[in-house]
Amino acid sequence: MVEVPPPAAASSASPPPIPLPIASVSIDHAGTAAKAHPPASHSTPGTAGTLSNASNSSWVCPSNRVYPGLVNLSSSPKSGDAADTTGSCTDSSQPFTPFFFATLADTQLGAIENNTSWEEEKVLCRMAVQKLNNLTPRPQFAIVCGDLVHHFPCMYPHTDPAIRDRQVADFKAIFSEVHPSIPLLCVCGNHDVGNAPTPSSLRTFQEDFGDDYFGFWVGGMKGLVINSNLYSDPSQAQDEYDKHHRWLHCELAAARALRAKHILLFGHHPLFLHRDDEEDEEGYLGSSSFRTKAGEVMTIPNTYFHIPRARREKVLEAMHQFGCSHYFCGHWHQNGVSKSARYQVENVITSAVGLQIGEDKSGFRLVKVFEDAVVHKYFSFEDMPAHVFLDLDRKHAW
Repeated sequence: MVEVPPPAAASSASPPPIPLPIASVSIDHAGTAAKAHPPASHSTPGTAGTLSNASNSSWVCPSNRVYPGLVNLSSSPKSGDAADTTGSCTDSSQPFTPFFFATLADTQLGAIENNTSWEEEKVLCRMAVQKLNNLTPRPQFAIVCGDLVHHFPCMYPHTDPAIRDRQVADFKAIFSEVHPSIPLLCVCGNHDVGNAPTPSSLRTFQEDFGDDYFGFWVGGMKGLVINSNLYSDPSQAQDEYDKHHRWLHCELAAARALRAKHILLFGHHPLFLHRDDEEDEEGYLGSSSFRTKAGEVMTIPNTYFHIPRARREKVLEAMHQFGCSHYFCGHWHQNGVSKSARYQVENVITSAVGLQIGEDKSGFRLVKVFEDAVVHKYFSFEDMPAHVFLDLDRKHAW
């Protein structure tokens, strides 16, 4: 791991950009906190809003390991029924109603300029919100697969810890503009809880965004959000990791017992980049390189990005046992789709809204869910469609 002196606290001056250390592969821009927005009107029963301002009280947070409003109401998404937080069983005699959702990743305010500014990420995040709101029909939900912001105090011990608070406030202020009929789910990344999470770092995230892992229903689909950081390195939070994995196994079993049409998993770290049996030794998968704004080329071992094999296989085994077909994630800052034939799991890596380290452009992925198929495609902002086809004869049409 390359050690680089961290940047000084953000100020009105424009200090020279400082290369990103390996620990800060995600992106943000430092700046001043945005003003609070006026409360949004939420009138649709059974749907979760986003937030009306930057305060925690107005941000919709998962709690008790469930996301408010996203429950198994029936096989018809957004039926308008009152929310049923029991996660009752789908009526399998009813026809499945196709729907779609959007998966974003690595908004990472502060990554591009290494916490000295995050104006560029704010522009990109606003573009993401605009493109989400322009989609017709509305996506059933949008999920940000980790690294919401870039500054984590333990990664930058000599900088102003309030930088993170300003980045979080800006993230919330921008994403408050997501249409209130589109629930916004937030996954924790390594820049949100640390490369090796601790009970303290997990509490910090929970105070801002709610539970770090939780479940939800949309129609007949069960979604499970995991804290992949605990699977990446549980060394500082072994009890939390053990509890988390028991929860995951139980939730997968319950979803199968409740006859979920699809079970999908969401996290930050890819399970693997290319093969389910990838080894962990540095250099095994080569490296990824990108150029900082200061002009320096940063090279990162690709094994930094995936979940170590021993814990990866525990997740894959559980997914295979209970028929969980897809895992959606980010962290690599480039797109990648690979399938494990052994476990029958598709590992879908979505490139960043913010900092890119490959050839992709900023954007997000659209995922269509049919009774017998899950179809997805990544779009840059400039290529994002305005309409998503959900009729059965155009499953693969965009």
